[in-house]
This record gives sequence, C-alpha cells and structure tokens, in this order.
Amino acid sequence: MLANFAEPASIEGWFVQNDTVMGGVSSSSVSLDNGAMVFSGILSTDNNGGFTSVRGPLLLDGPSAGLGAIAVMAEGDGRTYLMQVRTTTDSYIQRFTPSNVMSTSALPLADFVATDWRLAPIANRPPLTSEAVRQVSIYLVDKQEGEFVVRVESIALR
Repeated sequence: MLANFAEPASIEGWFVQNDTVMGGVSSSSVSLDNGAMVFSGILSTDNNGGFTSVRGPLLLDGPSAGLGAIAVMAEGDGRTYLMQVRTTTDSYIQRFTPSNVMSTSALPLADFVATDWRLAPIANRPPLTSEAVRQVSIYLVDKQEGEFVVRVESIALR
C-alpha cells in the first residue's frame, strides 16, 4: 500500500506544488475528509501556467518486486488526471480519469511512459518496475481552466 487515507496520519508528507513555482497562478490544497485525501483547487493558464499537483512522501525502501499495476481508489469530477511515479533516476506518467463514484482505476506499470521534468516523453528508459517506485504524485494538466476536485481513498501496488 502506497497510501491509505483511512487514518488521519496518512496525509502527513503529502504536499501541493502548483505552477506558481514558474509564475503561474493556479491554486490547490490537499486535506483529509472522511477517509479520503481531497485534492482540489482552481487550474489557470494565466501567466503561462496550467498545472497543479499533489505529491506523496518519498519512500526510502521500494515496494515488493513483481507487482504489475498501481490501483487508485478515487472519485473524480470528469477531468483526466496524471499519475506520476518517480524512481531514484526517472519519472514516469500515465493519465487516468476517475469515475464520478468511488471506484478503482488500475494503471498497468507497463503503460507508464518515462518523461522529463516538463512531462515530455524520453526514449530508451528502462520499464517501470514496482520495486523502483519511490514517490507518487497526481497532477492536473488538462488545460481546462476552472475548479477541480478529486477524492482518493488509497493508492496501492498490486
């Protein structure tokens, strides 16, 4: 289990990072509500902005080897989010659209694509493996201005 938000302490180490680090004006927050992490805010493309994210704590030890997918138990708002997984050397992404009712999105590790810091694909990187996972993040980068909210109950490797 990478994150289980049923416990109040489970939110510790999670933090938002918005396009304000590059001059944008998007805003977001992360909170715990009734067993779910709530990531919400306003996405803006003003000042060349257009992203907001919530990042989990760094994992000192990798999860078990041989697992094939990340399962995200979430409830969305109809928007498409991006799951980013960081290893000690690379970042990988995959897009997903959570249902409007709490349900699981299974993201196969084989479908994650290695990217640079601007989320552009990088060729010739090793495939993502479960034991290499060191951090997970959820981004909103869909270029649709306005409010958003996604509720996440858990993130697990399986």
